Amino acid sequence: MKDLIEQRARLNREKFFPVWGVAALPAGVIIGVIFGIIFGAFFGVPGIGASVGAAIGVSVGIALLAAAIVTAANRGKR
Repeated sequence: MKDLIEQRARLNREKFFPVWGVAALPAGVIIGVIFGIIFGAFFGVPGIGASVGAAIGVSVGIALLAAAIVTAANRGKR
């Protein structure tokens, strides 16, 4: 029984994927659009600001997702 519990705990550690990696892409898009609208309104074109902000948000989200994948892979090697 104790071996089964230890095996499950080990599997949970090995299959760990960070929550921030899951939320990185949607949060990046939402935050990018919001800041894009704000900066776009400041310069007079909120639509273009929103699209540029979304593009930057996607880029940052993908970079954080890649970092989460590397983190999860390194935890699986332990």
